[in-house]
Amino acid sequence: MTAERWMPVVDFEGVYEISDIGRVRRVKPGMGAVVGRILRISLDSDGYENVHLSSPGFRRTVTVHRLVALAFLGVPDSPMEACHVDGRRTNNVLSNLRWGTHADNVRDTLIHGTHNQASKTHCAAGHAFDEANTRIHAAGRSCRACSRVASARYKAEKRTAA
Repeated sequence: MTAERWMPVVDFEGVYEISDIGRVRRVKPGMGAVVGRILRISLDSDGYENVHLSSPGFRRTVTVHRLVALAFLGVPDSPMEACHVDGRRTNNVLSNLRWGTHADNVRDTLIHGTHNQASKTHCAAGHAFDEANTRIHAAGRSCRACSRVASARYKAEKRTAA
């Protein structure tokens, strides 16, 4: 087994370090702070692990998976999200993280079955969400039958308006 690797936390260099398995520790002495202490991690309302970081005049609550990605994968060139490869929001090990767009992240939730609408078996009109009738796109998924009806209605309205 390889040893746990530690890197400075981006924006808190010299104060905190993050490990490749998602643990955060204090490295700078301070008022009430214990050097080397592993910080307590809590869950936010969405089920992501987060940690409270502070340095003089600066306080922030950040998600652990983003800290791991920033420290070990580097700062992305464009606005990207740290995505969990296996879909488990509490698995913040480096090998389970990658940078991706918001659309990639939404697509992952559909693949992993963790999307907030994934448990629905039918659309609002009652059509089944099966392989033939479901279209997966950046915003989630949609019913092909409902899309066809909406498209036909739009084209009919356009013809009558002309």
